[in-house]
Amino acid sequence: MARAEKGFFGGVYGKLGNVVFYRRNGKVFARSKPRNKKRAPSRAQMRQRIRFQKVSRFAHTLRPIVACTFRKNHRGRIGTNIVISKVFEDALVGEYPDLEIDYSKVVISNGTLGRGRAEDAIRVAGHIEFRWWEVEEHPNAHVVLVAYFPKVNQSIYTIGTAVRAAGTARLEIPPSLQSEDAETWIGFVTPNLADASMSEYTGRVKAVVTRSRKRGARKPR
Repeated sequence: MARAEKGFFGGVYGKLGNVVFYRRNGKVFARSKPRNKKRAPSRAQMRQRIRFQKVSRFAHTLRPIVACTFRKNHRGRIGTNIVISKVFEDALVGEYPDLEIDYSKVVISNGTLGRGRAEDAIRVAGHIEFRWWEVEEHPNAHVVLVAYFPKVNQSIYTIGTAVRAAGTARLEIPPSLQSEDAETWIGFVTPNLADASMSEYTGRVKAVVTRSRKRGARKPR
């Protein structure tokens, strides 16, 4: 802020807009306000920035589902923030700039329910098959199925399409993702979403490639 002594024409000093007034040897001078120079981020700052971008980009694809599978177990913390925190702590591997996520260590649900002891997921044309056993504990718990497609940074998920007692469920894959590999997880939540199980990683499932017969080619007899 600029100040005037003895009226405006008696002398001005300070900042006025982009102009700085100052006094030297009894005289008033003006100069442009210096611009703030942006410093290039340090290697440590760049490392932390890339780490956060990579983790949050993945975690935000899970936002709707983890809002249900963590909500009641962590004192109001947002599910996405819990996933980000756990990936930072346990699943982010490698050195800057070659950072990767170890999906086998990612958790998409957590609570006091027992696990279902799942098998590795199986890719079938059009869907992913999930199977598990130990169905007696909380047989009416809802199954949570999640698949993440790293190449296109998209996730698909369902909750409640089957109950724990069923021992099997499927996750339908939209046509746009049929040709993409997926990382998969399974978990369980109570019908009122008050509690959940620790999720299990059910492996990477490869895309099912169907080869179409060339037009005009004859079928072998």
